[in-house]
Amino acid sequence: MKSPRTLIVSDAMALVAPDASASSPVSMVPVIGARPDRIDVPEHLQSSVVVAMSDNAGDADVKAMIYIDHRVKSSAAVRTWLKRLDELKIGYAVDSVTVDALERLRGQHAIARRDDPMQATQARALLLLSLAAAAGASDIHILVRRRHTDVQVRIHGDLHTSDAFSMHADEGRRLIGAIYQGLATNKPPELKPLDFQDAQIDGETLVGTALSTVRIIRGPSVPITHGGGFLVARLQRRPDAVPNKSRRDAIRELRLRAPTRPEQPENDPAWKGFAPAQVERMRRISHRPNGLVGLTGPVGSGKTQAIFHMERYIAQRFPERRQIAMEDPPEFEKEWDVQLVVGVHSFMDLLRETLRMDPNMLLVSELRAPEEAHTALEAALTGRLVLTTLHVIDPYYFFERLEDMDPERLSRRNTCNPEKVIAVIGMRLLPRLCEHCRVPLVDAADDAVPDEVLRALNTWGDTLNVHVRGPGCEHCDGLGTVGRVVAAEIIETDVALMSDLRTLPLDEVKRRHRARPDTDYSMLAYAVANVLAGRVDPNAAQSQLSVDARNDERLPTFEELAP
Repeated sequence: MKSPRTLIVSDAMALVAPDASASSPVSMVPVIGARPDRIDVPEHLQSSVVVAMSDNAGDADVKAMIYIDHRVKSSAAVRTWLKRLDELKIGYAVDSVTVDALERLRGQHAIARRDDPMQATQARALLLLSLAAAAGASDIHILVRRRHTDVQVRIHGDLHTSDAFSMHADEGRRLIGAIYQGLATNKPPELKPLDFQDAQIDGETLVGTALSTVRIIRGPSVPITHGGGFLVARLQRRPDAVPNKSRRDAIRELRLRAPTRPEQPENDPAWKGFAPAQVERMRRISHRPNGLVGLTGPVGSGKTQAIFHMERYIAQRFPERRQIAMEDPPEFEKEWDVQLVVGVHSFMDLLRETLRMDPNMLLVSELRAPEEAHTALEAALTGRLVLTTLHVIDPYYFFERLEDMDPERLSRRNTCNPEKVIAVIGMRLLPRLCEHCRVPLVDAADDAVPDEVLRALNTWGDTLNVHVRGPGCEHCDGLGTVGRVVAAEIIETDVALMSDLRTLPLDEVKRRHRARPDTDYSMLAYAVANVLAGRVDPNAAQSQLSVDARNDERLPTFEELAP
């Protein structure tokens, strides 16, 4: 049988027991000043004691682990020696072990050398595993960002950041390397930074941590060009194991806190351009724990920006949730996300890997193939909030487009389930007229707006306040427009709507759903309301949505529009 790996103890360690089944509680004596190069063991105790020690010259203190034959731990000779160490103010922890465990440690030469930083990093990694297990964590997330590394543990389903282990980006890369290359046993032969790789740390390496195995997945993440990456370690605890620390002590040593909430920039207000009632709908959707949210519209319709605001809001409201984004390409660097890039790896490969990382929220930037759509829907049904986009012109076509991808598995019979798809959001962005240079329609040229558009507008309401784009001025930098207005329809699904989608023609589905007082207005209704309010040029609305005559649709009031 292969012998356990050498237990190397670093200056950062609170030290783990090598054999939990034979260990007694560990006591720690704080270091107050002394920095000896080694702890000398009296000759008469050398057969009964092994010392694991870190003496890194760059450290401010020393911590050492003293393993003692459990048969002599309480002897007068041992007590006298330990008292001498106390007088020298040497920080140490004591653990009693079996004779066999002591001999294994002795054979491994368990004294860390000053010239072996990898061993010290492995020791730090073992400490992290040990403390996380004692704290009751189910997994550990190491996230290497542009300049720093976040280390987080999940306890009772929530993520907590460990200030004791968060570090510089370079240190984080070394920590991942120490875990994957140093501690893991079942793994590919070499670490490939740009690949997704699995590994496992077996029980022999984990002696004293109360863990039986640790399953690992690691890979690249944004910013890839700056060495970004992640490692997720899933902890499998032995049912009969007794941690070498109390949960309270482990949590204190990890120095846990809630993950940092992203700030809300003053120049980028959340949900800018959405009507107030729509903002409430977006928040309500973001509060949902699971289900798929599909955003629809052509390129440039605002889908990516809307998803960004949803992700940031979720990170502000629920910082303890893990968000993972699969993007092609990433358009924003988001400190709250683990961002995976489609390139060498297909969406489907990334999606499979992502689900093994146990995300709370998943962004699939676009559904392109039936397998992706099917897997995303299954993820939504198994407890994840999934955000995605689909290039269709009308949100009600979302389910029809899925059915076109795979008439069997993605039929409306299978996808029209309010537990699977919780919302579909159709979007357009319309240029907002500059109030200083816009031109009233009555003063514009006769052909400023096509006749058919004017006739359609007159069926919606009074056109006296309609304006067209002006020549530009100093207030709009000569553009004639200032920002954009969102014309969106937010469809929150329910049993009634899904039943209609499975059985009725789409025109009838739209009419029945929009007639309900608790539903949103259509994209066209918002666009027309902004035209009638003088905010949007009729030609801009026509180019995005086709202004048709009103049937029996509801129209937002001026007060219901975005400010």
